[in-house]
Formats: sequence, C-alpha cells, structure tokens
Amino acid sequence: MDFIEYMFDAEYGYSLRIYILMFMIVSIPAFLSCHQKGRTNYWNKFYFLLSFLLAWFFYIFSDIGTDLISYLNIFKSSNLSIEWLTEEGLEPGYKLLNAVLHGFISNPYVGVAIIKTLQIGLVYLAIYLLREEIDVGQSVMAYMALFYFQAFNLIRLSLAGSICFVGIALLIRKKNLISFLLSLIAVTIHYSAIFFLFAIVVYYAYSVSGKYKSIVIILICASVPAIILWGGDLIKIIVNSGIFMDRYEDYLAAEQTFGVAQVIFYIPIILLYCMVYPIFFKERDKYLDIGFVFSATGFGIAMLGYSLGMLARASIFFAMPFMFLAPYYLKQRAKKEFAYGMLRLNHRSEHILFMGYWALRFILMISGLFIPSGLYHFKFFFIG
Repeated sequence: MDFIEYMFDAEYGYSLRIYILMFMIVSIPAFLSCHQKGRTNYWNKFYFLLSFLLAWFFYIFSDIGTDLISYLNIFKSSNLSIEWLTEEGLEPGYKLLNAVLHGFISNPYVGVAIIKTLQIGLVYLAIYLLREEIDVGQSVMAYMALFYFQAFNLIRLSLAGSICFVGIALLIRKKNLISFLLSLIAVTIHYSAIFFLFAIVVYYAYSVSGKYKSIVIILICASVPAIILWGGDLIKIIVNSGIFMDRYEDYLAAEQTFGVAQVIFYIPIILLYCMVYPIFFKERDKYLDIGFVFSATGFGIAMLGYSLGMLARASIFFAMPFMFLAPYYLKQRAKKEFAYGMLRLNHRSEHILFMGYWALRFILMISGLFIPSGLYHFKFFFIG
C-alpha cells in the first residue's frame, strides 16, 4: 500500500507524518469544542478557534502544491484593467478577487495567503452556523479527511467549494435566495461549481413537489444511472463547445472504468437512509431532504469521474452528506437509543465507526495526492 511505503520511506516519511499530525491536532480540538450531556449542548469557543488556527497555520504558511507557483503568478500579474479582467484563461470572479487584493498588497505570498484564509475561514463559518445541530468534531474531521489536503494544490477549486459549504448551511437555515446567489458566485470562481448549482436547482424542485414528492424521489433515483450512462456525452459536448475554455478539455482525458471505490465511499450514507431514516426520523427533515438530493447527484457525478478524468475533483461540491448530514445524524443519535433489528449499537460505537471511516478516507486521500499534487516535501515558505 502506498501509504505504508511512504510512511517508512527515508525521503517521504517526514512529510507524511506531518500530515498525520495535522489531521489529528486539528480534529481533536474540534471534538472538544462541542459536546453534549443529555439534551444540553456545551460549546467551547476556545477549542473551536484553536482547531481553526491550527488548520489555518499549516495551510497558509505552507510552500507546497504543484499549482502554487501558478497562483502566485496569477496574483503578480493581476490588475483592475479591462484588458486583464476580460482576458480569457481564468474565471472572472477569481480574477477580480486577485485584482482587488493586488491593489492593496504587492507580495504574492501575502496575497495568496489572504485567499487561503478566506477559503478556510468559510469552511469553519459553515460549520459554526450549524454547530447547534451537528457534531462539530465529526464535521471537521470529515473535512480534514476529504478536502483539506487537496486545498494545498487546488486553491481556486477549494475556494469555490468553501463558498458552497456556506451556501448549504444557509440552505438548511432556509435562506434559499442567499444560498442560490452564493452558488452563482462559486461558479465565477471555478466553473465546475455549475454541478453544485445544478444540485441546488434539483433540490428546489424537490422541495416544492408537495404531494408529488414520491414521484420526484423516484425520478431523482432514476436519474443517477442516466447521469452515469449519458452525462459524460453531454459534458463532452459542452466542453468541446468552448463555453468553459479549452483548458477544461483535460476533464475528458481518462479511460472508462467502473467506480467501485465510489460505491464503497457512499456505503455509510446509503446505510443511513436505508436503515436509519425509516426508524429514527418520522417526519420530513431538512438535513435528510438536502442530503438525499446531494447524495444522489453527487454519486452520479463521482461515477462520471472515472470516465472524465479530473471531474472527480467536483466531489467537494457534494460534501453535504459527509460533512453535515452524517454529523447531524450523530448529534441527534445521541439523544435517542434504538437498534437496527438484530444489530445493536450505541451512539458511542457509531461515533468510533465514523471516526475510523474518516481515518480510512484520509489515508486514501493522502495516498492519491501525495506525489501528483506535490505534497511529498512539506515545507513552510518562510523557512525554505
């Protein structure tokens, strides 16, 4: 296994141990920040802030990632001229953000650090907005396992994803218009956020279906194999049309394979709906409704990633079931005991199982990113 090989490799072992340390020391304060006794929630701002500061420190002061030099050069060349803002090759929202910051800041490392701060800050803002309803530790641990380390390389994509995290939190809070506007802003940062916008529109249709909700659920479920079978052809037509610029043609560069791994990744969410929903939740629930739509569309898009190369990176726009729905269930689960037929698990056991799942996803994520994304030699830019 690559992870084990990297761990004991003389050249790579140091960096991998640093990432393991990051994963642990960011997650532990998050768990300490919010705990529950009976029906009473206890919130500790210090530990939540500590978790954020640790994640922030390693992120903004790191000098790693194969694309980092490109982001530094974008910042160096950015300006508020019409020529630069309208020049093809980069999404307009990200160009405008760089140009505005460059008007006040000349150092590209500082400029990119501010963009990184905005990105990680939005992630923690989304979690903070839902802190009363979700298990904060599980949510932060899920983020660390699934998306934090890819952000060292994919800064622009991660910024768009963090905007969508806040959009989901506001959608749960029934701030539908603001959520929709945030999804539009995310598209201007990275065009792949169009998939998030698509899921938002599907959810709006689902939420107003009324007595036809059962029919809509069937249609959404039926759309998953349709997306897998024919979605790739549609995306190829759109990309080849030039709407999203030629550089997105690399999304098409991959051989067709079946995504067994994605089926395994979604097993906890599938089990949650099949085993838990009918027993535990007797009424319509905002988290479950949104989670259902994003699970279905996210799974379909994830499967497309096996035939359309880098499309797998769009998983950040479908983080809701993992970062918010599962932690929501675990938070609510602590208030009520029940069994799954012959299987009896208390909420502590389920917490441990999910923590093990996030640890496994972390191992798989790091193993896949370690060499291709340039994470194999961790260093701080102020040390060199």
